[in-house]
Formats: sequence, structure tokens, C-alpha cells
Amino acid sequence: MMKLNIKRMLIRLIRIPHSLGFGVQSPSAYYFIKYVIEEKLPYYLYDDLQIKFPDVKTENRKFYKLCFRIANYAQASDIMIIGDHDSVLTSYIRSACKKAVVNFSSCNDFTNNINLKKIDNIDILISDVSYIDPQTIESLLQLCIEKSILIFTGIRNDKKSVQVWKSLVNDNAISDSFDLYDYGIITFMDKQSKGNYSINF
Repeated sequence: MMKLNIKRMLIRLIRIPHSLGFGVQSPSAYYFIKYVIEEKLPYYLYDDLQIKFPDVKTENRKFYKLCFRIANYAQASDIMIIGDHDSVLTSYIRSACKKAVVNFSSCNDFTNNINLKKIDNIDILISDVSYIDPQTIESLLQLCIEKSILIFTGIRNDKKSVQVWKSLVNDNAISDSFDLYDYGIITFMDKQSKGNYSINF
């Protein structure tokens, strides 16, 4: 446990330069870091959701709040979540974006739909990175448009997850990637100033 805590402290020190937007040249990336990822001001709906779901673990709630802020920022119409149905995550997202249609899909169904081109485009995608088939990364990114946001969990869970995340980050189709250590976010806002930012979260 002590080794893990020391490792976390060192990681946070290394990531300080990009935290709160320091050293970020892209205006869109700076805004996204400072006012979406790192936003500390409480939304009034946080209290309502805390009361509605009192037993959520701290780390899980932290992720739900991140998804809330991203949904509020993007005001997306369609949000795709890969994995089991999560009523708490759905509530956080719909509280932030009333118009959002939240759809859940199994890993296999999502991969098949990509291969069969049954998905027109992606507004927001939330998935464990291990659910992404390395062979479908190119097809997945072709569905993304300028306003698309991809949110991944477990980007360091195992070698496969690390490799899939690296493949996504290095693809020329994306503009910015935000490495939050446990989570990863990819945007397509400004491809003229591609950046890869390591953020304390």
C-alpha cells in the first residue's frame, strides 16, 4: 500500500505542468481541462444526486461527476455506453443533459454494429478501453465528428488496455487526448493543434 501511495504521489508531481491547463497552447484543450475535467465548483444537482444515490463509492462518484460535466459541456443528443446497464451513470448524464438519449450496448453488439456500419456517428461514447477491439479502432474513429467525445475507463488495467489506448492516442484522426491515469478522454475539436495531456484527477 505504501509503495502504491508513493507511486501515485510521483505520478501527480509529473503531471503538474498540464493540471489546471498550465502549459496548454490550444484554447479548446485549455478550456476543456480547466472548466470540464478540473472544474471544482459544485453543480447544484450534485447534492440532489448525492441524496438519490447515497451509497456510491467515492471513486465511482468522482467518475460519474466527470461524465456529468462532459455531458453538460457537450449537450449531446446521443450517448452510447458499452457494458452493463448503470442506472446511476444514466441519472448523472441525464441530469446534466436533459435531451440526451442514453443507450447501452454489449461489447459484441457494439463491435458488430461498427463492422456492419449500423451506427451513423458518435456524440459521446463511454466504455472500458478493453471492450474496444483493436481491429475496429479505425472504423470507430471514422464514426467520430468534430463534437465527438470518447471516454474510456481502465486504460492501464493490463497490457491490452494500454496498447489499445496508445493506438487511439496515436491515431491521426483525433485532435486531443487527456490521460487521467485511470481514465482517458479523446476529443476531435481542433486537429490543427493535436496534443496529448497528462492530467492529475
